[in-house]
Amino acid sequence: MWAALCVVLNVPTPAVAAPFTNGSFELPGGVPTFVTVPSVIPPHPSNWITAWTVTSGTVNYGQGPGGTACQTPGGHCIDLNGESVGAIQQTFDTNAGYVCTGRFYMSRHVSIASATVAVFIGTTQVVGSPFLHNPPGVSAANGQWQPHTFTFTAGSTSTLTFQSTTTTPNVAAGPQIDNVIVECVPPTPPQGRLKVCKVAGPFVAVGTLFTFQAGTSSPFTVRAGPAPGGTCSLGPTFNVGSTVSVTETVPSGMLVSAITVAPPARLVGTPNLAGGTVQVMIGSGVTDVTFTNRRQTGFIEICKRFEPNILASGSYTFTVNPGSLGPFVVPARSCSPAIEVAAGMVTITEVLPLGILLAGCTTLPTTQQGACNLAAGTSTVNVVPGDVSTQTIAIFTNKQAPHVIEVESEVIELERP
Repeated sequence: MWAALCVVLNVPTPAVAAPFTNGSFELPGGVPTFVTVPSVIPPHPSNWITAWTVTSGTVNYGQGPGGTACQTPGGHCIDLNGESVGAIQQTFDTNAGYVCTGRFYMSRHVSIASATVAVFIGTTQVVGSPFLHNPPGVSAANGQWQPHTFTFTAGSTSTLTFQSTTTTPNVAAGPQIDNVIVECVPPTPPQGRLKVCKVAGPFVAVGTLFTFQAGTSSPFTVRAGPAPGGTCSLGPTFNVGSTVSVTETVPSGMLVSAITVAPPARLVGTPNLAGGTVQVMIGSGVTDVTFTNRRQTGFIEICKRFEPNILASGSYTFTVNPGSLGPFVVPARSCSPAIEVAAGMVTITEVLPLGILLAGCTTLPTTQQGACNLAAGTSTVNVVPGDVSTQTIAIFTNKQAPHVIEVESEVIELERP
């Protein structure tokens, strides 16, 4: 059987003073068959059935008020038609806004084929009411007592009423109820969705994958897209009004250069660019958070030299990767202005003119020189993060290609006289 109770979960306040009680009608007990309880005094006080009040007509109370045993044999129950059509109710404390579920068992007096009962919270009839015992397709052989369920939103107090709606064929025979239960839980807060967008800033390739975590959710990834909007991905949902920390796992060599929130009012505090973290207040609908990243950068200069005894003039062209930067034009025996590039290994390629070859690659500081491919005209150098004071100077030394002289021989056949 269902025990009569009112369950309130996660209540931050002290327990209520008058919870729902005696839903199994075992108090006061001691009635072998039944006794008729009216809605007026005398002969019985209106609270004769503990915690319940007979509000109209009469009801029968006992261990067999409907001619059969109650839902729990040996226990007590109610026939809502005593000598007339009756109703009972109970008022109990609840938490306003909580969602409550009511359950009860229903039967009928043995002298009638069916019975109905209306259920009210306050003056509002609950959805599904009136409830029918032995609805179509359900025979008495399947169980004389049948369960029913209803829901309601509670106020600071709630009044539950069971009203018989069975008037024929005999007003003294009606629906029976037993084992009433009421359970209340806090309402489910409304949910809002987080959306994270990723903008590929300077020296960040479109399509680069970035990892994020929001609150205690599992990590998720977003691909960087072009400015201004980047590429966006819907993240997890959170309770509206909750504050959520959104954190990017910042890859090595990159910086978070900007974090914006839309609507702006949902930004909490100041974004922590160094830590790649921002706090937002989740609102209804979607809360957008946009991260912009850029690579750490440094500077290079490209200088053009020649081997001794080579007369050279004009200008020479270079490109720089990553970033497909350039072309940069450097006059013979001169250097380019400082060029901002992604920190790390950078490859500089010279467009070699006809008759000119790359003779060597060097850097200042000398420790920054990487691979030098003379045939391809490329020099790979290391660039440290910082300003022009820590720049890497890449020096290209060229030489002339050797001249190749081809002598064409001709064989002449002379005739004999």
